[in-house]
Amino acid sequence: MAKQHGLTLIEMLIAISILSGIIMLAGTGYSQYVTDFNKRDQRFYADLSAFQLRSAWQDQLGAAFHYLYQAGTDNYVPLFVGEKNGVLWASTRSIYKGDQPVFAWIGLQNKKLVYCEQLINDITALDTKVLQAQLCSKNKIELEHVEELSLRYYSWPGLYDRFEVVSDNLAIPADKAPRWFESVNAKDTKILPQWVVLKLKNGEDSTEIWVWLENLDLQRFLYFSGSTNA
Repeated sequence: MAKQHGLTLIEMLIAISILSGIIMLAGTGYSQYVTDFNKRDQRFYADLSAFQLRSAWQDQLGAAFHYLYQAGTDNYVPLFVGEKNGVLWASTRSIYKGDQPVFAWIGLQNKKLVYCEQLINDITALDTKVLQAQLCSKNKIELEHVEELSLRYYSWPGLYDRFEVVSDNLAIPADKAPRWFESVNAKDTKILPQWVVLKLKNGEDSTEIWVWLENLDLQRFLYFSGSTNA
């Protein structure tokens, strides 16, 4: 009787079964790898988008400038309304339109950090009491989830306090020195703050974001507001 060479039918079936199991396990593992990779990829781009948005609105706030408007029968005053849960300002550039001046607001709405803006040229009647709602009805971005938000402002008490101290070149009296405030309205102070700090809190975690206002050209502001002839 001649010897058999190769595999028997049973051995072949066993080999195929083992190979099928290996392929199935490898396929399941690969599918899980692809799923996890896609999730990590999505998280990365979500984090990148959030970082870009946070950088964008910080640039917006840092680009605040002395936009002058007539408040009632008062003289022209700069627009900047800083409150504990939100801040309204005029910026030299737009998130949407690039280097075009806008009115902007950032604050807390329904546990979301919200940024709103509108081109200055599109605002026909300026009323700071309703401007925030007007801005958020046009262009609104929900930036991130925030349970609590508080703002504070480092500012001189008033425009003339600063120039009086600087011109006299003397020690700064305590009542005229720059300090932290929970709210600032440039209608009253006639000056924008130097720093704005936002504290974002979620549970036990909190983050502070410091923004330096870069466009504080006070000599130009004094000239155009009629406070000086030089």
